[in-house]
Amino acid sequence: MNLTEVSDRLAKLIGQGNLIISSSYVETEFGSYISGQTYNQWISSCIIFLDRHVGSDKELVKEFKEAAKDAPGYGLNYYNQMMGILKAVHDSIEDVVTTPNSNTSFSGKTFDKIFISHSSRDADYVEHIIQLLNDIGIPKNNDNIFCSSFEGYSIPLGEKIYDYLKNQFNQNILVLFILSDNYYESAPCLNEMGATWVTARDYYSILLPGFEYQSLKGAIDPTRICLRIEDDQKLNSLKNKIIESFSLENTDDSIWGRDKAKFISNIQKITLKQKPTIQQASVDLIKVKKKENGYIELETRFKNNSNIPIEIVELSFDVVDSLGGTCKIEIPEEVLNGRIIYGYENRRELLHLQFYNENINIKKIESHTTHFHFSNAY
Repeated sequence: MNLTEVSDRLAKLIGQGNLIISSSYVETEFGSYISGQTYNQWISSCIIFLDRHVGSDKELVKEFKEAAKDAPGYGLNYYNQMMGILKAVHDSIEDVVTTPNSNTSFSGKTFDKIFISHSSRDADYVEHIIQLLNDIGIPKNNDNIFCSSFEGYSIPLGEKIYDYLKNQFNQNILVLFILSDNYYESAPCLNEMGATWVTARDYYSILLPGFEYQSLKGAIDPTRICLRIEDDQKLNSLKNKIIESFSLENTDDSIWGRDKAKFISNIQKITLKQKPTIQQASVDLIKVKKKENGYIELETRFKNNSNIPIEIVELSFDVVDSLGGTCKIEIPEEVLNGRIIYGYENRRELLHLQFYNENINIKKIESHTTHFHFSNAY
């Protein structure tokens, strides 16, 4: 980055700092304090910026770190001190900041290493992502892949964690964000995201099952390469980008096809195992109508949150009417009739069945609970 780019990034950090008061400042009858994940991430991003562009041995940086140690959970004094240092650096940026030399300034067109930023809770998925990278041609060693969850790719024994991670962002790396709800709940993950932004590293984003595009936030630019982990066509694009970015030999199409199919199959198996934590499918009861000859009509919505086709094998609704009457409406097997919900499908269905129960007023149902079971369709 040149001096103007460094100045712009520092100005953004200062702007984010100004927003901290509205998002993380808490006042109580016993006093006030600033706390929360956003505040911690901002502090980490500032430290990475100052270390990289001012120097960890400089007095201003030492003062910032000293204030940062005690800042979370305390009042405005430490916050004001940190903001004052950032503004002082910005005001004297030509005298204080050093821009990276030719040894640490990267073109962004080719890379030496992939940094996999992920939550340790998603390690099962990440293990297969590493295997896919190996299949594409990335060598199996720590010189080419960094991943903290797996020995051989992680922090070597005896290394200081912070210093080692900081050094990774001084290298010519491509960051792979493995995004999920777990990722955004992890402070170390958000710190890595902040470091990627501060150091202007290139990145691609991979969305794990159950995590939607609309959930993207933080420093992630949704217009960058961003794909669902099971997206067949987008995986081809990812493979081509990595081959280009690391100057690798192209993989034979038939070999790549088998590697990709095996990868997708393994991802689907993990997703099925995690059904209790990832809601793969849902069925909602929208409306019930009384029809002629003892029949009722149920307006329902079936939703499949994965790309795996499923078959609904059992379905029932516990319903409650406006007077507190309750009953169970069970959908017969012949009505379900091998009902298949395809990948990412969200569709409305009308179900017709004979039903009578004197304990419930079908016209005045106010709430319901759905119970259903499904299996893989193929």
